[in-house]
Amino acid sequence: MGMRSWLRALLGYGGALLIGLVIGSWLTTRATISEVAKAVERAGALEGAARMAISLRLYADDWEEQFPPVRGFSAAIEPYRGVPDHYSLRFVYTPPKESVKARSALKKLPVGFVQFQGKKAIAYADGSARLED
Repeated sequence: MGMRSWLRALLGYGGALLIGLVIGSWLTTRATISEVAKAVERAGALEGAARMAISLRLYADDWEEQFPPVRGFSAAIEPYRGVPDHYSLRFVYTPPKESVKARSALKKLPVGFVQFQGKKAIAYADGSARLED
């Protein structure tokens, strides 16, 4: 089949349908890749917030339920944190005003967050983390 025949087939009805299918497939794949990238970022932010929440919980267990001061916070929790990742480095520490003795109250006490995609992964004093829109 010569070049003219290919062009005629490409520009004809069947060719337009084929081009539409190729473009549609490319757009679908592109949207899927974007969704996967967002999901990876969401999971990373949540994991980073959870790692920091656990680090802060371990620190508070050792220091009679006191959380580290804002100044020097990163150095204070370094022995509890392990190797920092991208999201734990973006962690914003918001220390509680006072110590909390009741373990049940720790679930509701935020200690910081990681901001991503206009949302927050919030770390809580009990060592957990949750997403907030």
